Amino acid sequence: MAPVNATTAYQQLQCAPGYTSNLCAACEPWHYINAEFECRRVFPLQVAIVHAQYYIIIVRLPVAYPSDMAKLSGALSAVTGAESAIAYSYSCFFPADASDGQARTQLLGALLVPFAVIATSMLVWGVSSNFYRVLSQADATLGLSTQLWVMGVIAVFILYPGWAQAALSVFACYKIDDGQTGLYPQNQKAAWRHGYWVRDMAQQCYTGVHLRLYVPIGIAAVAVLCLGPPLASFVILWHHRAALGSKNVRQRYSFLYARYKPRFFWWESVLMLEELALVAVEVFGRGLKSVTHQILVMLASFIVISAINISCRPTRLRVITMLEFMSMTVLSLTVSLSLFFVVDEGLSATDERPVGVLILAINVVLLVTFLGVLLRGSWGKLRGIASQAHRVALAALMRGK
Repeated sequence: MAPVNATTAYQQLQCAPGYTSNLCAACEPWHYINAEFECRRVFPLQVAIVHAQYYIIIVRLPVAYPSDMAKLSGALSAVTGAESAIAYSYSCFFPADASDGQARTQLLGALLVPFAVIATSMLVWGVSSNFYRVLSQADATLGLSTQLWVMGVIAVFILYPGWAQAALSVFACYKIDDGQTGLYPQNQKAAWRHGYWVRDMAQQCYTGVHLRLYVPIGIAAVAVLCLGPPLASFVILWHHRAALGSKNVRQRYSFLYARYKPRFFWWESVLMLEELALVAVEVFGRGLKSVTHQILVMLASFIVISAINISCRPTRLRVITMLEFMSMTVLSLTVSLSLFFVVDEGLSATDERPVGVLILAINVVLLVTFLGVLLRGSWGKLRGIASQAHRVALAALMRGK
């Protein structure tokens, strides 16, 4: 083992196994850190791509939520998109790296792997369309190039929150000591004025390798991955909107404008910017000293976004507008109920479970409502399929006799 000085050795004795550095918030080799500063032991390879949703962003707040909420978060993380406690960490490919190597691998993985996912998905779709013809219905209306373009647009929209979280995390820093206040300010060893990088609490922000390597990467990532998709979406939609005078073009691209009113054809870009705002609140909110302040800032963000959406009412269908409003209401209520866990001394073990159950209940009920609305339009078709299956089963039984 490499020699260490007395101060480092003393700090290490204060950390639990697997943890090291300032606030014990960095990980030793053969461990990886998640968004909650938890060092997890490296396990055998499990490739999982998760996609962030608003509920996941809320649950990632540094709040001692009941375990049932974490279970729902884990279930949703399979289809959402941000780094989570159950997601396999990219740093596990290099388990012997120290915290600086872990941070580099996690950041680059979060930025680059989605590109590979999109490329693989489009390749599989193209192969299926060309050689197996399993997409006959889509092939009847859209050419392969258009299908791939639509898939790319959908994939970028789904992966966008995870990209935004990774890009903005480059600039997320946490100030530990100031070297002036406290009982023994002269003994404070983590008093760098810009704070320490949340992905690696052993690295000082805006100096050394963070300034030379990660800040340029972060600037490029924000420009390309945070601002690029909303701008590209607006430009593409504007271009096709101008060409809708042609009947063929109108039939081919009408699906782009079917959801929104004509004057709000660009609303997909607004949705991505709203996601970007919430991700920014979650990322930079970690630098706030008080968890209560983080929750209040996120609650204010949900209220503003809800006000914008309900005031504009960009969707064509009233039911969609109501469902979106219900979603923002439930999310705002979820954030508000989170205050019970942090205000004053929080809740007792017997009181926190009912609050957690209430949060789970309102979110599950809303998801079931979404499912019911989705199935309502195809209920007749489903009944027809069920009736046909019933007749086939009866005919098979009669032949058996």
